Amino acid sequence: MTAIRPPLSIRLDLLRTGPPVGVARVTNDGPEPVRLWASGNSWGDGMLTFVLDGARIARTGQEYTRNAPDAAVLAPGAVYAIAFDLGDGTWTPAALAGRWLVARLENPNTDETRAHEVWAGTIASDPVDLNARTGRG
Repeated sequence: MTAIRPPLSIRLDLLRTGPPVGVARVTNDGPEPVRLWASGNSWGDGMLTFVLDGARIARTGQEYTRNAPDAAVLAPGAVYAIAFDLGDGTWTPAALAGRWLVARLENPNTDETRAHEVWAGTIASDPVDLNARTGRG
């Protein structure tokens, strides 16, 4: 069985900058439901990364009382919102000053991904100019 690769897109909505806080919105643009690793475990929390002026920022140091793979089903046209705060101490390296921020959703094509029929691939948002967002609520 091969990993499911339907069309997905990701968009960044910033609530504030310095360090960035907001929501990454993953949309199922395809005609079929898509399974994604759900947030709240190492599989789902590890999928979302950022690139700030070329430097990769990933979530690290999470401790889970129960860590098991869990998938969320994203219906056609539905949006899966992932809240983030790059200044909350769970991202490495800590978000430093920068101008261009890109969100990436990455999930490798592994035996586990195939066994759970979870989407595998990489998508990236359009770059967001943090300087243009300064001062906005």
